[in-house]
Amino acid sequence: MRRKKNTELLNDLSGIFKALANPSRLQIFNMLQNGKEMNVTEIYIKLQADQPTVSHHLSIMKNSGILETRREAQSIFYFINKKNLKTVISYLNEVID
Repeated sequence: MRRKKNTELLNDLSGIFKALANPSRLQIFNMLQNGKEMNVTEIYIKLQADQPTVSHHLSIMKNSGILETRREAQSIFYFINKKNLKTVISYLNEVID
């Protein structure tokens, strides 16, 4: 999220907060902490959920901008979009100050 008008920024932040407002998606977020990358198979096994459900959650998180992907052969690896996360943290810090 580069420097945007306030309305655009708030819309982006709203999408990220909505994406994280789900226990399963928060679990996925926690799994991907500290720069960790995982593919959908690793995530659904660890989450103990079915693959279509996890794929749906990952799609929501990616579309919100909280996750990014990297392709390696047949696998797509998911990881936290640190740039967008820093924008969220910066916004929250402004609210607190």
